[in-house]
Amino acid sequence: MKERVLIIGISSLLLALLLGGCAGIPYEEYGAVVAENQATKAEITSLNSELNSVKDELDNTNIELQAMQLNLDDANSEYDELEAKYEEVSNELTQIKDTCPPQWFSSRRELEDWLISNDVSEKPETQYLEDTYALALEIHRDALDDGYLVFVSFDPDDAGEWFIAECMTVVDGDLYSWFVKSDELWNLSEIYGFGRLD
Repeated sequence: MKERVLIIGISSLLLALLLGGCAGIPYEEYGAVVAENQATKAEITSLNSELNSVKDELDNTNIELQAMQLNLDDANSEYDELEAKYEEVSNELTQIKDTCPPQWFSSRRELEDWLISNDVSEKPETQYLEDTYALALEIHRDALDDGYLVFVSFDPDDAGEWFIAECMTVVDGDLYSWFVKSDELWNLSEIYGFGRLD
């Protein structure tokens, strides 16, 4: 009999638990909590998947940004090089504008000052005409570099047996000459009575 009462008591308790839910929670609420828990787990799985996708996208974006930064660095480097070249060419152009087109000397004093600053006449003596001619051409080039016109001519001696190279230029309408190894000027317009060479 006691066993029967015990079985009935256990059965009643199980029935009460089944009908009343776990730990006093109604079965409907328990089912709703379980369903909500499963939905939350599914949402967490979905969010984790979405988070991983966003992380992958962020990694790809970072790779693209790094590539773009490298391209920008290259472009900046190239820009700096081009700017340096532009500056160099601009300076060169300014120098060319200062000396081009070359001009005659504006005064005898300007020519004398230029000859003092030019050191070709201080170079060692030459023995042959071609060496003197090379020095005269050096004066010609130096003058052009400074924006002046100087040309080279050959002057024969009275007997016509030998020649000497000399430099010539025009100063304020007068023709001047000088020997390569000397900075002494001759106003040929006055000596030979030339008209103005404007």
